[in-house]
Amino acid sequence: NQFVVWTPEQLSEFLSIARGKDILSYYPMALTVMTGLRVQEVFGLQWKDIDFENKVINLSRTCREINGEAYPFIAHGKTEKSMRPIKISTETVNLLSSIRGTQVAIKSEIGNMYENPDGWICSNRWGKLYRPSYVAKAFRKIVLANPELPRPMHLRGFRHLFATYLLLKKVHPKVVQEHLRHSSYDQTFNTYSHVIDNVGRE
Repeated sequence: NQFVVWTPEQLSEFLSIARGKDILSYYPMALTVMTGLRVQEVFGLQWKDIDFENKVINLSRTCREINGEAYPFIAHGKTEKSMRPIKISTETVNLLSSIRGTQVAIKSEIGNMYENPDGWICSNRWGKLYRPSYVAKAFRKIVLANPELPRPMHLRGFRHLFATYLLLKKVHPKVVQEHLRHSSYDQTFNTYSHVIDNVGRE
């Protein structure tokens, strides 16, 4: 799907609105743009995958919605390279700490009605794993209700926005390829050639 590149200010505005509307659906949105993970990887995260001390996410599963299948449909990545540890920023660690604190607070408030035995990070108020379609719908509603936010933009576009920001910061495309876990440098170059060309001209 196509998307337009938002400025950091526009991204900040969107995230502020999303957080104010529903902090629990805001969390997977923020995780997507702060890590560059695929949407199905974000929803597949469990607390046991997070190494807070070393600032690493150990990817091990994806969660999808598939017609005719029970949700979540869990898979373990296309290739070994796609499921590997990735480094995360201090800001992402802080976000994850905030998510964990929110879950603890909700569990304290509603007691046994909160059930999250698998330790899903992207959970709703009852501890159940969010559906990507629900969060994507919340995403679209915010964009449509705020005409100052350029369109088109969708939740999957946040992974590409993450990569675009890295390239605009002059991060080498090879590093971006490794972080996105693309199978080849050509895939990264072809996807972001317009950004790379602009950086080269500068």
